[in-house]
Formats: sequence, structure tokens, C-alpha cells
Amino acid sequence: MSKGIARVMFFLNLSLNSKYKTLREYYKSHLKLNENSNEVFTFSLNVLDITTHPAYKECDVVHLHWVSSGFLNYEIFFKKNKKPTVWTLHDMNPFTGGCHFSGGCRQYTTDCSNCAYAEDSITKNLIKDELSRKIYGLSHAKRLTIISPSKFLHECSINSTAFKKFVNHVIPYPIDERIFNLKDKAELRKKYNISDKAKVILFVAAHNINKKRKGIQILIESLNYLDRNILVCTVGKGDIANLVKQDYLTFGEIISEQKLAEVYNLADIFVAPSLEDNLPNTVLESLMCGTPVIAFNIGGMSDMIHVENGILINEINSLDLARAINKSLNQMVFDNFKIMHSAREKYSFNIIAKRHKEIYVDLLQ
Repeated sequence: MSKGIARVMFFLNLSLNSKYKTLREYYKSHLKLNENSNEVFTFSLNVLDITTHPAYKECDVVHLHWVSSGFLNYEIFFKKNKKPTVWTLHDMNPFTGGCHFSGGCRQYTTDCSNCAYAEDSITKNLIKDELSRKIYGLSHAKRLTIISPSKFLHECSINSTAFKKFVNHVIPYPIDERIFNLKDKAELRKKYNISDKAKVILFVAAHNINKKRKGIQILIESLNYLDRNILVCTVGKGDIANLVKQDYLTFGEIISEQKLAEVYNLADIFVAPSLEDNLPNTVLESLMCGTPVIAFNIGGMSDMIHVENGILINEINSLDLARAINKSLNQMVFDNFKIMHSAREKYSFNIIAKRHKEIYVDLLQ
């Protein structure tokens, strides 16, 4: 047993005899990160044994997706699991010491012992222990196949200490073309009381628009360089009405996919100024609706965006973002039908399902 694992077990014993009821509470209490971190840290701390669940017993293949925050116990699962397993990554957390996006830090390729975002030695040890626990659990994994939705995440995975020994594939997320497709813009703008002459830019964050990693602050700064004759629309919890000089409309949190597809169709351009990202569904959904996208050239953005369906910005700054928005609204002409058709050829359910089926069949032979 590694020193890292031994230290974690010591923490567990400590937590049971102190004010900390669980190891998770201990970690949360002592985790101190610096301001450079764009995301939360989560840890695989639990005693759940999903191999006892009826669904596990009945299945032929286990397919894991986002299992952070206490769903998967690496040591218990991979020691007991005898079934072929596929793991689709949604961020970097499965092979790091707790971060979901590393911000360029490559400590996950070694042991996370000198995390770029750890504020003190206690935090560094907690993060190192987390990765040690994952690697120890994965040492028992047999038939494990990793799927990364983007080339970016694939490169991270195959270079990580935790996942480099496993088979790795790249398969993007599927989008339902029955919902996300090209619709009548004029009719939808009439429905939502938006002028058909308005120049509309859209920003979407699944939950909170103020999430640092999604780049809303850079978008706000970029609007200072643009004319007032733009309607800024956002989807997600939060409001920036007092921070922009342009007309502003918030749709709030949208649960209905049908309504979300309508909102994509309302926009002339979708702006995704993420500082870090994998293969965001929002970009895929926008393209499936025929709406062009502006984004910084980070993560998996280059997998999706090219000259015919948007603009990729090489430098992360508000001025370049403003220039791209202005260019897309006033100089470029996009073929919305062509954008939708091209996206369907890559991200439709049937296409992605076929690629997964090939992996399942191969594992079961």
C-alpha cells in the first residue's frame, strides 16, 4: 500500500474520532485553493458499492459517465468488477487529484504532489492522496475502455498517470436532431417579442452564468467595445442587466430542450467564451440549430468550430472577442442550413450510437 493511501486511511480514522463525521467533511474543511482555480475540486470519497445494485447485476457492460462527488469508489468498484467497463469522460476529474479542469497544470501526468492551485501543504497532500487512491483502485481494473468526447481531453487522458495504460477512444457527444434543428427565425422572434432587425448574440451557461470558467466576465468586457445596437441574451441563473450598455434579455434557467432550441434559433451568433472546456453541449446544440459560434481556441472548441460555422479566437482577451463579434454580425454571411447539416453528419444520435455499439460488441467477444 502506498504512503498516499496510508495517509488517507489515517485521515479517515482521524475524522471518525473528531468533529469530522466523514472523510469528505475533512477534505472540504481543509481544502484551500488559490484564486487562479477556475473550477471546484471534488473527491471520490465514499463507501458505496455499486456492484451490489440490481442494475449492475443484470447488465453485460458497465458504462460510466460523470461519477464525481461520491458515486464511484475506485478501490471497491475496480477490485470487485468483473464486467467490461466503458468510461466516457466529461472533464478531467477522473484522472486528476480533484480538479475538473487543470488550467494548464500537468501534475496529473505524475502524482499531483505540487498542485498549481493548492494554497498550502495540507491541501497539496489531500490532492496527492486523492490521485494515489484513484491509481491504486485502477491498478485492479481489467477490461476498461476510456472515451473522450474531444481530442483535447483524449490527449490529457492518454498522458495521465491514471488512464494512460487503458484503451482510449475519441467519440463526441450526441445531440438529438429531432429537437435541435433549424427553425423559422422570424416566427420565433415574433413569439418572444424580438425585432426581426435586431442583432442578437446569445450566451448560455447550463446553470449559473457567472461561473468563472464559462467566461461571462470577458464577454461583459468585450461589450464595452461594441455599439449599442445589439441585443444581448443569456440563458442560465444570473443577471448582467446592470453591467451592459446594450439591450439585454435574460431567459433564466431553461429546463425544456424545445424552448432552448428555439432560443438558439433566435440568435444571430452564439458566444462561448469559456476559459477551459471539453466539448460543451451548448456549442453542439447551437451548431445543430444552424447558429454559428464564436469561441476561444481552447479545449475541444477546434473540434467543432471552423471558418464555415463560426470564429475561433487564438488569444483570450475581450478586445479580440469584441472584434470577432463585430465581424460575425456585420461582415460575415453564414449558411445556417449548411451549418446544421454539417453538425448532423457528426453529432446525430444514430451516428454516435453506432460508434458506441462497435465498442460494446468488441468488448463482449
